Amino acid sequence: MEGLTRVRVLRRERGLTQQELGRKSGLSRSFLSQVENGNRVPSLSSLTRISAALDVMPIDVLVRDEQEISEKNENRTRTPDRPRS
Repeated sequence: MEGLTRVRVLRRERGLTQQELGRKSGLSRSFLSQVENGNRVPSLSSLTRISAALDVMPIDVLVRDEQEISEKNENRTRTPDRPRS
């Protein structure tokens, strides 16, 4: 599993250590390390706490850029082609 490397990127962009992010989110440094390295998948609650501490929307933690967000939204709304009778 790739892990939520986006957490690491956002954390570093804000100049935070894992310890500081842990204090802001109420999560342990070791848990955040495991999330960043792909050894743990955060629950929705943990994801919400991480994103709030980073001052971003949860989707921003899950995807890398606007292009990826657009592609995910397109895939969700796209309906499969149906054979014509």
